[in-house]
Amino acid sequence: MESIERMERFELVRERIRLIPFEKEIDEPYGTYFKTMAIFIDQMAQLYECCANGTYHMCSLVEKEKWSLLCDKGEQKKYEKKEMAKELLGEEFGAIFSFLTREWKALYTYAIQQNLYCFMIYMELYMELYTIFEDSAKEQESVPYKRVKEALYWFFSDYSDVFIPMRIKECFSEGNKKLEWILKENQKSDCSYLYEIGEEVTEKERKRADHVLSFSEEEVAMICEEKLQPFVEEYLEQKKETKEEIFLIHYERGQERFVEEIKMQLQEKGIFMIPYEKPVGHCNRQEILVSLFEEKEEEVRDDLFLYFDKAFVERVLSVTKTAYEEWKEPLKQWAGVFFLEALERDEKEEVSLKWLVGKEVFLQRIQEKIEKEQQILLAQKRIQKEERQGGEGEEEQKTIQREERKIDWYLELKQGQMRLLEQYVKD
Repeated sequence: MESIERMERFELVRERIRLIPFEKEIDEPYGTYFKTMAIFIDQMAQLYECCANGTYHMCSLVEKEKWSLLCDKGEQKKYEKKEMAKELLGEEFGAIFSFLTREWKALYTYAIQQNLYCFMIYMELYMELYTIFEDSAKEQESVPYKRVKEALYWFFSDYSDVFIPMRIKECFSEGNKKLEWILKENQKSDCSYLYEIGEEVTEKERKRADHVLSFSEEEVAMICEEKLQPFVEEYLEQKKETKEEIFLIHYERGQERFVEEIKMQLQEKGIFMIPYEKPVGHCNRQEILVSLFEEKEEEVRDDLFLYFDKAFVERVLSVTKTAYEEWKEPLKQWAGVFFLEALERDEKEEVSLKWLVGKEVFLQRIQEKIEKEQQILLAQKRIQKEERQGGEGEEEQKTIQREERKIDWYLELKQGQMRLLEQYVKD
């Protein structure tokens, strides 16, 4: 019954979005933006249907690449960079629309992974924002920035109890079922399986996958066994004193054959692997593990600064604690992270495999990265404080004070996330 209701909501909001490219209510330049995004969202809805009825999975490599290009090189792409969005849409809303354009790219992943609920609520966010601009146009009033900001705030606050538990489950407990299926069943003779994951696929990933597929099954098994032997010997020695047995394996896309072989060989020894999946959407990009794997902390932080406050931080930490409590048993078994580095097939057919045995080292690395970010932000805060004492007008000083508070809230979020992670993986 719940899935039927969600599909009905999906269809209703989709039909409304399909009409938007033909409407003229919203003033420019915002009208063009909403029409461009409406076309993109409808294309992603078509992709969702193709995945649901199975036609996408029968597509050729070229056809799957065309779907991917809709996401990566469509008309909406010009709005992704903040500077360009500000140039096209103005200083006031440019940053928000840049953020939203990047956020709605998540629909590509949700379509392929058949996550109907997340797909649907992202469409509803679009319609809520469109309605704000439509109402203002009808009343011949300027669009209230505060209403747009509040729409973002309540979307990410209300749905944090959807996104955050989903992410923690993927990283520490069950992994992503779609990705697990691809690892086990869908690696065939070419790299088309990469387009079943739902992430951006570049020429680099395709070449890497083709390279890995050139290895025979025997070669893959032999290389993994050889590289894993030192780890297995060291780990089994430690395992006499601990029950830890779950690792997160981080690797570059295209190496799925090696990942699956590593998983199978280690599982025979009682060591379990969960493949690391890149975070989808702004809420999951704030997750504490991402700080070590991803390189866009500043972008994530700036996006958060658009709308959040102290109450939002408290909400996120509360939801995170509840999710950790739900998955506390797997968290106790969590042992660390495997890093499978990019490989080159040279004369030695070398594959580089690194690991971090024990979570203490991994947690320390996360803490060091947070501390480095904290130093940068505190230095920025000192500069802002000096500027506030420089005699600017009252409004300028209030703006600087707000920016200072944002830094405090952000550091409270990161430190709170770190404390919770340490608490549950160490218990």
